Amino acid sequence: LKLLTQKKSNIVIIVSVDGIDKSYNNYKILEKKFKKSKNIRFIYHKKNMGSLKNFYFLRDICKTKYFMWLADDDIINLETIDKLYNLLSKNPNACTAVPYWELHNGKNKKLIKPCYYESNSITVRVINYLCKNDDAFFYGLHKTKFLKNCKFKSYFWPNRTVLSNWCYVFQMDLILQGKIIFLN
Repeated sequence: LKLLTQKKSNIVIIVSVDGIDKSYNNYKILEKKFKKSKNIRFIYHKKNMGSLKNFYFLRDICKTKYFMWLADDDIINLETIDKLYNLLSKNPNACTAVPYWELHNGKNKKLIKPCYYESNSITVRVINYLCKNDDAFFYGLHKTKFLKNCKFKSYFWPNRTVLSNWCYVFQMDLILQGKIIFLN
């Protein structure tokens, strides 16, 4: 949400509060803080629908050309989003642009360097994905039309409702549609 205070932005942020839980009141306080902002909208769901359904809900209400999924523990700055946007908008055959991610686990930090799927060949992208993959590009900036073409609608064994496992199947659908490009 710091994006809204960094500079004038045309970014739209939709906060989908997935169920009423211990964080509910914190979101209500946050919503009051940004009440005057035209760039942010809060949507509250009475029941927790889970990460997958929440993702589809947000994706399906998205009216913009680009979409980025972030969880409440993710951090990104406006400069990175601008760079991702510029990179993605200049590459018509790409469906996603993603930066390196820094993962914080307590006091430890780990730089996640996403795998590369920039080939124009679908076959090469798929082989590269099967040989070496990660779920980092799920959190990149996507062209919404490609996301809306993804058809994977449910978990199946061995996913067991684990979002990161679901990401891999969803990402395969994106790789089949276009290049995944990286900002380092």
